This record gives sequence, structure tokens and C-alpha cells, in this order.
Amino acid sequence: MARRTRKPKPAVFKLHVALQEVEPQVWRRLLVRSDVSLGELHHALNEVMGWEDSHLHQFVLQGRSYGPPDLDEEGDLADEDAFSLDKLVEEGDRFIYEYDF
Repeated sequence: MARRTRKPKPAVFKLHVALQEVEPQVWRRLLVRSDVSLGELHHALNEVMGWEDSHLHQFVLQGRSYGPPDLDEEGDLADEDAFSLDKLVEEGDRFIYEYDF
């Protein structure tokens, strides 16, 4: 009988999300699986912030932009659904989520 190898469980990332240029400061703490895609994270952020996913958005990590593939008219926006957090960030890293530019 062949033994099945178990895939390691994804870690949990604790994210501190703070709105810039807003007083008083508005922030949320969010726990997500490390294998969450940026597209899934976009939906989670909208949920915890009480937004309705009605505006353009993008993530900026290490100088590269990620967003919905249908917005990539110039070819410089990576598909947010193709990248997971655990492939892009390490503990202590910071990144930007721009919503409603």
C-alpha cells in the first residue's frame, strides 16, 4: 500500500491594515492563510473595511504592481489571482493596497 504524503498546512499571516492620510487613524487586523491569492485578499480587505468592491485597485509589492487581469491594458500589471502572499512577502514586509485611485 502506497503512503500518501501530506501537504504541509499553510501558515497564517497576521496583517495590520491602516488607511493612509486619514485622521483619526483607521486600521484593521486581519488573519489570512499564507496561500491566499492577492485577488482573494482584495475581497477580504473590502469585507473587513466595509467597502463594496466598486472601485479600481492594485497591490504594489517590491516595485511591482498586481491587479485584476482585465485592467492590464499596457502589460505592466501582474495578475493578482496568479500570486499568493507566501510567494511574495516575508514576516515584517510592507506593501501597498491602493483602492479607489
